[in-house]
Parts: sequence; C-alpha cells; structure tokens
Amino acid sequence: MLAARDGARAAARFTAIAIAAVAALSAALAPAALTAPAALIDNTVLFPLGLTRARSPAQSPLPGHILATLGPAGHLAAIALLITAGLAFAAWLVLRPPAGPRAAALRLALALALMFALSPATRFGSFAYPVALCGWVALSRPARSSEPGGPWSGPGDGRPDAEPAAEEITPIRLPA
Repeated sequence: MLAARDGARAAARFTAIAIAAVAALSAALAPAALTAPAALIDNTVLFPLGLTRARSPAQSPLPGHILATLGPAGHLAAIALLITAGLAFAAWLVLRPPAGPRAAALRLALALALMFALSPATRFGSFAYPVALCGWVALSRPARSSEPGGPWSGPGDGRPDAEPAAEEITPIRLPA
C-alpha cells in the first residue's frame, strides 16, 4: 500500500523501520525463546496447523477443522487450502495494492478470517481480530474525499488528485 500510495522511498523507509523493530523485539524476547525453542515452534507454528498432540477444548467446527478430522488426507488438504489462500492474497496485494489504510484493513480482515476458517486447529474466538478490524473501518473516516473504487480498489482507479476544499469555520460570538 505504501509503495502504491506514497512511492518506493516511503515503502523502503517503512520496511527498514519495521525490520529494526522486529530485530529489537526479537532480541528482547530471545532469552525466553532460547530456553524452550521447541515450545515456541509448537505454540506458534505446529499447534495452529494441528500438528501437535495438544488439543484445545475450544475447537470450533470450521471448514479447516472439519477437513482435518477426515484423516491424514483431509489434514493435508486443509493445510494445502491454507497455503493456497495465503499465496492468493499475496498475489492480490502485489497485482492490485490497496488504495489506503481502510482498504488494507479490510483485506487484512478478510485474510485473517479465511486463515482462521481454513486452519486445522481453529476456534471461533479468533474471529475477534477480523471483526475488530472491520469495526475500525466502519468507525473511521477517510482523510480525503473517499476511496472512489471502494475499499478493494487499487492505484489508477480514477482517484482525484485534488485536495478536498477546506471547510469554512464560522467563529462563535460571545455576548458582551
């Protein structure tokens, strides 16, 4: 979104800052991760994919979980669908970047909802994140006139380059 909206230089600067933040947080969390690296991998990667012996009592009957209960082939199919959905979203972002933060938030909400629905080990509570993003979009107003192509639009969709007219402010007169 930044590259499409603000140019490659702004996107490169944002990427450098994000990488620095990730490096600082990784260094701060490294002692805990190094004491139990297997637990980190189990909890962040293997459990959501349903590849651990641990089972959650909060599992929900979503498509990925139902598919995974059909046996090894179903579990593999659920993981394949999850990877395919992730690649499709990545291609969508590259081919048609979001026009602004609201469009990016809606795409992220859709990606998260699809990821949660297709995950072999899933629960309904995870959908709080996409719902919160949609709530933010509903409560926020675009800074400029609007996003003409809708929240799913990308660059070159006929967005006007002119700034919206400034609102006229009427001063309040107090009685003397």
